[in-house]
Order: sequence, then structure tokens, then C-alpha cells
Amino acid sequence: MSKITLHPTTFEDVADLHIQVFNEQLKQDAIDEKLKKGPLKFLKVNSSELTVGFVIIQYRENTLHIWLMGVLQAFRGHGYGHEILHQLERIALDSNICRITLSSFNHRKEMMALAIKEGFKIVKTEKGRYDDKIKIRLDKIIYQKKEIRIIMTNRCNFNCFFCHSEGLDSKESYTESSAEEIVEYIKEAISIGYDDVTFTGGEPLLRKKDLLRVIYILSEMDVPPSITVVSNGLLLDAECINCFTNYTGLFKINLSLHSMDNSIFDQIVFGKKLEQRDGHKNSPFHIVKDNIRSATRRGVQVKLNCVLLAGLNDQNTRIREYLQKAADVLHVSSVKFLELMVLPGNKENYDYFIAAESIVDSLLELNYEKTGNDLRVQKMKSSDFPDLSVEVTSLTCRIGCANCSRVRDRTLGPNLDYYPCFIQSDQPILLDDPSNLAQAFRHGDDVIRGYAKKHGNDSPILIAQKIYVKSRVQAFFETSMTRDNLVETLLEQGFRIAKMKTFYISYCIPMHGGEKWEMGDKTLKIRRDEHTPNKAEFIFSYHKKRKFGEYIFWEQEFLTENKPPYSQGLNEAKKIMQALDFSLFPEIKFELEEFRKDQLSLTFTVSDRFDKRILMVESNSALATTLEHLLLSINAVNIDVCFDTWAMKQIDQN
Repeated sequence: MSKITLHPTTFEDVADLHIQVFNEQLKQDAIDEKLKKGPLKFLKVNSSELTVGFVIIQYRENTLHIWLMGVLQAFRGHGYGHEILHQLERIALDSNICRITLSSFNHRKEMMALAIKEGFKIVKTEKGRYDDKIKIRLDKIIYQKKEIRIIMTNRCNFNCFFCHSEGLDSKESYTESSAEEIVEYIKEAISIGYDDVTFTGGEPLLRKKDLLRVIYILSEMDVPPSITVVSNGLLLDAECINCFTNYTGLFKINLSLHSMDNSIFDQIVFGKKLEQRDGHKNSPFHIVKDNIRSATRRGVQVKLNCVLLAGLNDQNTRIREYLQKAADVLHVSSVKFLELMVLPGNKENYDYFIAAESIVDSLLELNYEKTGNDLRVQKMKSSDFPDLSVEVTSLTCRIGCANCSRVRDRTLGPNLDYYPCFIQSDQPILLDDPSNLAQAFRHGDDVIRGYAKKHGNDSPILIAQKIYVKSRVQAFFETSMTRDNLVETLLEQGFRIAKMKTFYISYCIPMHGGEKWEMGDKTLKIRRDEHTPNKAEFIFSYHKKRKFGEYIFWEQEFLTENKPPYSQGLNEAKKIMQALDFSLFPEIKFELEEFRKDQLSLTFTVSDRFDKRILMVESNSALATTLEHLLLSINAVNIDVCFDTWAMKQIDQN
């Protein structure tokens, strides 16, 4: 829970606090000027019984404007500034306000740094009222989905090998609440603004009787909520369709159908149990397709969910077939392509992952055009199928914990406990009464802020969001220890796997480069990510040797800190380099696994071209005792030349 509270107070109280914080008076003419834009609200910031600061806010249309805020000197450095902004964000969300603005001056650097850390963007600079100061305007768009998800059950009649069970443990048995209990919680959620309800699982139609009962009761409300049912479609019978078409509010169904090919469908939904099936005789494929057609014929709004999987259903020919049959055979209104969720517990699925960016590229090649996007979703259309809308959706967790509040919905489990985090599903907020729902949601917001503070723009999933940096400092070590033994050693010493990545590098050497190229002070390479294979990036960087204690590090400075230039595919990139008189080394495949322990981070690298295994260590953790002990235990040898130079030498030797 938050350690501060905000209390309405008087102008006189705030004026006195303003003097204590800034050592200057709050002038009446400044107040009068602000009042022209609307009334001001004066708030005192308390922690326990102590006053720690103040804030003055103003409502302007759909904006909450922070005019002034400050923390008393004795309480600075304890996170109160962050807490104030969090509380104001909550106030804005509760008031259906989606934008917060504030102004600061260039001499108040602490306020600037605080706002930027909390996600505010600089939108304008102008000359302030004082000649020597610049006024900087910042704003932050905040958004919270007003959707509540009810996991009817974690049981399922399919066995999809990549299933994440909405974050629940599919092997655990959960108490399943009655239809009447579910309705009471939904009505409470509606009363606090959550008028969009999704029923999911497992497979929610395994509880068909309870689900249809809930939908019937909600249909009797004066203003029924919007409803979405997420299903695999196998149990979508006439009784369900009748209930859905008779619903008095907005209703749609999202059906998971990951392939239009019977054999691939079976590989996906039966997982390891496929060998137990008798060919297509026992396949539910055609039943699912017939049920979808029955629903669309009756006018049910159907969206197909399809997780694209490398090597199974991702080829352009299969995507084209999928869209053609979705439009012309099943007559659905929409298709959503999704990224695969890869968690530490199912890292064996990593090779199936395809980035949303690559999916978009495939659709562009298939004559689709971009029509809009938000933080996670890219919308697309094609003249080939004008009535079919297509979405490409990134994983919620790929945008990082710091952005979670903008896109996450509220998830209640089968026992109606609240799960604020999709991944940390072993830590629900227990609910014993619907009236506690709003309080539980606020508690959940604090939980997410804790994860945001820990992970920032990162998250605990194994697929990292691509972040471009201006420079970095790393040390490189080689070891002859096998991969399995090295991983075992890391796990024994308390490290955990945090990220995985596979990419390909082709080093480019100019015909007449000179000493700096030969020594590795300059490098140019073509980089292809396994999950975006059609994009080849040109990475140009400078390298300088640094010494930290006994270790040699290399500072790498990139030519661009934003997205590097790229070409469509490796062959095109090679043509460009050859035209510029560069020779190319053979492509090297790198497989990276990042391990973390507390604040320590190291990356273990395997390549098909090297006999040695490589450890990369960031400079901020280089001298940690834990890492020094680890390096000694695995006989790691510090590489004293630029890693790119070392890698090219390995290729020459092999």
C-alpha cells in the first residue's frame, strides 16, 4: 500500500509549505493567473501523522495538471516524489482522466528527473517569467483498460503445447465459484466502471451451464456489459449460439484456431499426446470449423486468435491460406495474430517465437497495409479481403512492467481471487466479498508498481523487448566448460535464467580500412534476429579498451542510439556491402542466455563457430564478489582484445 495520503487543505497551508520547500513566497498574482484556467485544488501530503510536502493540481478538460509540488527537505530521498505522482495518476484514472501534465524550470533538475523517470515526455520548452530560466512542459498519457477477465476454469479439453493458462498453474485444482457468485462480482466491477467482461479459461465452455447462466442474468440488466468469450470452439453448440445471439448487449467470441491445416492443427492442440491419436479420425479440427461457421451464420461476431509459431504455421503461404479461409470459408469478422509467450518454465518453446514486427512484415508482403496502431496492437487491412480486419498483437509483458497499467485488464481466477500480474500467478490478492473489489484493484496497482520499479521497461519473460542504446561497457571471458555444466554452476550459485536471444552476425571488413579496422577499434556488422529474419541491420560501432581492477573491459559506442539502418534480408545487405567494397565473413549464429542474481547480470553465449563458450559481463557488476568467485570456479579467461576481433580470428582458425 502507498505510504502517503493526500488531503485537501487551504491556500494558506500550502503557501507556508511552499516557503519551507523552495525558500520563496507563493505569489498571489501567480495564483490569479492560474485561476483563469480553472479552479485549483490544494493538497497536503502526509506520511503517517507527519506532513512531508504539498501539491497543487488543476483539472483542465480531460487533463489533470500538476502546477506545483514539493517535498520538505527532511523527507527528500525517501521516494515521496514518486509516491505523489503515483497517487495523482490513480486520482486521474478514478476520474476517467487519461492525461497528466506538469511544468518545470531548467533549474529544478530534481523535478525534471523525477518526471522523466515516471514516464513523462518533454513536449515543449519556452522562456519562463524569469529571464535566466527555461520553462519545460511535460505530459504523460495514462490509460487503464476497463475490462475484467473471469477465468471460469483452468481445465481444458485441448493440450496445446504452448498454453499459458492465463497465468494459472494448469496442474493445480482451483475451486470454481458458482454462477451467482460470479454475477455478484461482475455487478460490483460494473459499479466501479468495468463494463467490459471477458470469460476465459482453460476452456470456459467446460462450464457451459454456469457460463450461459451468467450471460442470461447479465442480459437482464438495464445496461448490460459488453461480453467476450474466449474459447477453442469444440463445445460451441446450438445452445451456446442461441444464448449468445439473444444477449441484449454487445457480444463477441474470440476463437483460438492456430492453423487451417488439419495436421498442423493436431500437432498444436494435442502437443506430446499427438502420437496417441489415430490419424485424423479423432481430430476435432472439422468440428471446430463447423461450429465457427454455425456461429457466423447466426450473426455472432467472431474473431480468430492465431499464435504464429516458427516452422509450423508462419510461412507466408500458410498465412495467406489462413486469411483466405477465415474470410471466404468461415466468414469471421477479424483475425488476431499473436506472439508466443515464453516463460522460464517453458523455455523449450523459445525457438517457436516470432516477433510481431516480423508478422507485420509478412502481411505487408501479402498486400496488407497498416491502418493504425497503439502500444501493443498493429491494425491492418487488405483489398483482397476488405471485410476482414487483421490485428498483430505483441505480448503484454514485452512492453515492460513500467507500461503494464496502460494495457492490462483485471483478472479474477476460478475462485474469484484477483491476479494483478499475469506471470506472478502464485501471489493472488484474496477476495472474500465483492465489496472489496475496488480496494483489491488499488492494492494490485501497488503490486504492479513494485514490479515496474524492479523491472522498468523489462519484464520476467524470456523474450526481451529490443532496446537500442548509445553505448555499453562489457568484459568477455572464454571457458571450455560445457553449456550444461556451466548452466548447472550458475543455477547452483543462485542465478536464474532471465532472457534468451538468438541472432546471426556477418562481419564486414573494408578492402582498404587501415589499422583501426584491423585492431577492432571500428567494426561494421550485419545483424539478423532469429525472430525478425527478413530484417538485416547494419551495426557500426567504435571500441575502446578499459580496465576495471584486474579485468579488461571494452566500451562500445554505436553510431546511432535509435534504430540502425536495415535492409530487407541478408542477400540485399550483402549486395550493399559488396558495392561499398567490403568483404564479408561467414555468418555466425549466436545463442545467448542471460542469467541474473540480485543486481548481477551476465550473459552466456554459444556459437556454432567457436569451440569455447563465452561469458559477457556488464561493467556495473564486474567487481562483485559473487561474479569473481564464479569466474574462478569455471576457469574463465578474460579476453584482452575486442570481442569482434576475437570472433573473426576464431573463424579464421576454424
